Amino acid sequence: MPASTAQFLTVLPFPAFVEGRHLDVLAANRLATALSPRLVAGGNRLRDVFLDPAEQDMWPDWEAAAAALVASFRIMLVVYHPDPSTTGADKLTLLAAAALTSSGAGGEG
Repeated sequence: MPASTAQFLTVLPFPAFVEGRHLDVLAANRLATALSPRLVAGGNRLRDVFLDPAEQDMWPDWEAAAAALVASFRIMLVVYHPDPSTTGADKLTLLAAAALTSSGAGGEG
């Protein structure tokens, strides 16, 4: 990520962060981190939403939020960034989808 992008985040008057194609947090401003302490460089939004109870508590409807995050992750992988190196990320998606399905939040499809 260009240094100018990280610098830009620091001057924004609202919470903002930059994420990579595997939902890794590349940078976040202090307002974003104040909303969610997990929004820091090096974090991973998909991992946090499934493994961090404090992150889950932030969402009034955690299951819907998790389903939406998994859907956006799959879209980014398949449509925008087809890449054979995503094998590990695909496993994470499958595990997340299985968790949502077993909880009844996966919806149809």
